[in-house]
Amino acid sequence: MSNKNCDSCNSCDFCDSCNSCNSCDFCYGLRMSERMIFCLGVGKYELQGEGYQKNYRAWNKDITEDRYEKILKEVKDIFKDWKPEWKGGSRQKEWLKVRASQWAKLAQIPEFDLEVTKGITGLSNIPVEEEKTIEIEGKKFTVDQLKSFIKSANLNDV
Repeated sequence: MSNKNCDSCNSCDFCDSCNSCNSCDFCYGLRMSERMIFCLGVGKYELQGEGYQKNYRAWNKDITEDRYEKILKEVKDIFKDWKPEWKGGSRQKEWLKVRASQWAKLAQIPEFDLEVTKGITGLSNIPVEEEKTIEIEGKKFTVDQLKSFIKSANLNDV
């Protein structure tokens, strides 16, 4: 998978600005840490803090090895179709590609922490409620899909 601005990391997916980590996923600013999921450190060169020499954590909370495996499977399933393109882009731009329904599923994980997630993603607003859908003739549409259709069809005054 891809990482952005990481140095000497091994088996880490979707991390940014980490250093010498192993098996960390969806993290930011860690150093010399292992088996972390959605964790936020203070910087890849720092020798202190939440992301320095930690292991088995999710959203900066200690977890067991068994819980780590369960959360990792669940998170990777939620983000299975999210393909960030870190090259040249900002992390916020790529995290904006995550759908509201994915954020809502992520928020159901008991260890989820909205403020840690905001710090990792750089986003100030993360929709953690399920997307509203409308069913028309057996097909489901999100409100955003319908708004986009109305706008493209120039039906704003209808």
